[in-house]
Amino acid sequence: MAAGNQPAGVRLDNVTKNFGAITAVRLQELEIRPGEFLTLLGPSGCGKTTLLKIIAGFERPDTGTLSVDGRDITDLAPEKRNFGMVFQGYALFPHLTVAENIGFALRRRGVARQERDRKIADALALVRMTEFGDRMPRMLSGGQQQRVALARAIVFSPDLVLLDEPLSALDAGLREALQVELRALHHETGMTFICVTHDQQEALSLSDRIAVLNGGKVLQVATPESLYSRPVSEFVARFMGARNIIRIRVEAVRDGLVKGKIGGLCIVHALDSDEHTEVGRDITLAFRPNALSLGTAADHNSVPGRVVARNYHGSDILFTVATELGELSVTQSVRTPGATATEGDNVAVSWADTAGVTVTPDS
Repeated sequence: MAAGNQPAGVRLDNVTKNFGAITAVRLQELEIRPGEFLTLLGPSGCGKTTLLKIIAGFERPDTGTLSVDGRDITDLAPEKRNFGMVFQGYALFPHLTVAENIGFALRRRGVARQERDRKIADALALVRMTEFGDRMPRMLSGGQQQRVALARAIVFSPDLVLLDEPLSALDAGLREALQVELRALHHETGMTFICVTHDQQEALSLSDRIAVLNGGKVLQVATPESLYSRPVSEFVARFMGARNIIRIRVEAVRDGLVKGKIGGLCIVHALDSDEHTEVGRDITLAFRPNALSLGTAADHNSVPGRVVARNYHGSDILFTVATELGELSVTQSVRTPGATATEGDNVAVSWADTAGVTVTPDS
């Protein structure tokens, strides 16, 4: 960790990175707080991995600065940055034991044998691998190898721990278990963690804050709860699962309720306490599939449609319904009456006044 065993803070200003005619990163500002777990989240090609490489020192930005605890390290070589790194493929040395893999960075730093052994033992205990120190990597499962990679990344008390899709090579059940362990490891060490993933659920589970990227830009930085419930833009809403988008023109605003129409449909939307709008403006609303329901028609917030797809997901069923608003995705519990609908059925899709969130439309 940073001097005085304090976690490090990171700041990037006006950072750009181009590969020929392609702009991979165009970042105005991003601040990572000391001791937080921040995840860079976005689809393939959004710039998140390039940004992590810039922080690690594997790529140099074309413009801008990178600072750690107020010190400009933009031109500092990767090996001088005192960062721990966890790779998607683990990158363990096959000819070294677990303990030797974990202690590799300590040997490179000239740490005395007794101190090195103590730190290795502490790191093994943190990742619950104490009895595996003498084993070779080939004798370990994928989850165990990833624990060793985590121990190697934290054993020398780095300023930052950088994680590049650390759980993507694992099966779903093990991935969920390691999410819990990784979160606990972050809490126990107090280090600053920066993670890259394309998995929304993983980001929500692990992070103190999440930075959503697209087209090389950071679109929103927020807590998991805020990002899930209040995405700021249409892209962020869709990416975080609020895939149903409705656009209306405001015809009336009264007592915190917006009223508008789409064709012959009456739409009513409850504004948040810090929101305001005006008559005549167009607003864009985003709805999660579980905010909509199949049932009987109502005089507002209801649209007739036809079921064109029905996908069973265990406790839930995802319906795709063709309507005059476009195709809407609706999730119903298998225990609700609406779950009995089948492909070809005529249904009504309805929602509450509070079901949607106002977002900035994509240009």
